[in-house]
Amino acid sequence: MTHISIKTNLQLRLTEKNLVEEGKVYANKMQIVYDVLIKYADEDFCHVVSILDEFLIPVEYEAKASE
Repeated sequence: MTHISIKTNLQLRLTEKNLVEEGKVYANKMQIVYDVLIKYADEDFCHVVSILDEFLIPVEYEAKASE
């Protein structure tokens, strides 16, 4: 007789807490995109210039003690 062992994996919901604790997340990235419309005096058409700004927001998560 053959013995087959099956391991089941515990799957957790994807939450901010699980990302911070299990995924070793240290920050959230915030991106701001500015689309600027530019028209020079001697031109008939406008130009669009995109400016990207991004910064990191540190993540802190305090785990509540199980009761």
